[in-house]
Amino acid sequence: MKKPYTSRAEKKRITRQALIEAATELLARNGIRATTLEAVAERAGVHVQTLYRHFSNKGELFAALEESLYLEQKALLEDPERKQSTLEVRFGMDEGGLRNLHERGVKNALNSLTDPEWAGVHMLSSYRYEDLLSTHLARELGLQPNDPEPRLLAAMLQWGAVSVLRSMDEATAGSEEAMLALYRRTFDRIAEVYESFARREPESSGSSA
Repeated sequence: MKKPYTSRAEKKRITRQALIEAATELLARNGIRATTLEAVAERAGVHVQTLYRHFSNKGELFAALEESLYLEQKALLEDPERKQSTLEVRFGMDEGGLRNLHERGVKNALNSLTDPEWAGVHMLSSYRYEDLLSTHLARELGLQPNDPEPRLLAAMLQWGAVSVLRSMDEATAGSEEAMLALYRRTFDRIAEVYESFARREPESSGSSA
């Protein structure tokens, strides 16, 4: 029986995705400095020259990894069938991400976030997340995306999990339960701010006579 035909474009897409997934795993496990392009290629099961056909350097690979995560969240938020609020979607993604980080190594994740080689890519990606979140939060609150309320909430959501990673002591970092409890406390404070904005009185567009 003949194998189904796979186009060259589809093979390139599959290889690219395998490289991104390999990089995600190695970054979480080993940290940014110990993750080499050679190691990523080996983990993905391809020759390093194949990797270079997709990514000319580590920065391009990191940017593609961030883009992949961004598109995943964008797809969830823009799903016309979704029933969850924007806060609930982001909570689910952050909680799942923190569970994975705990399994692979919280310390490496924190070191990667603060490493100059990664920080610039992560910061630019964070601005895109904030814009995306602000758009959907504004819609739920009946506001405009650049109004201060959705912008503030978007920033809080975007940096909530990072603040948990940066504020943990060793005991919390060593316990998945304690780490997730700290994140839920952080998220609950954000949810309280959201609810206060949702209950606000609409501002008058005109001045009183």
